[in-house]
Amino acid sequence: MILNTPADPAFTSLQYALGCGWATVVQTGESRSYDARCQGATTLEIRYGRIARETLYYTSTDVPFTL
Repeated sequence: MILNTPADPAFTSLQYALGCGWATVVQTGESRSYDARCQGATTLEIRYGRIARETLYYTSTDVPFTL
């Protein structure tokens, strides 16, 4: 699967949360060429000091992703 995304994405991290075996980053993404914004969170499951799983959640009503 290939996503056609804006050519100038910019991500700003808003919050970090760390725990025993996990980490979460809440971020905002935007594109000047499409005048669009989205917000999301990345959750990491950490095992033996390495990332075992990454899950991304996002919400957007105006970022033009196409498949």
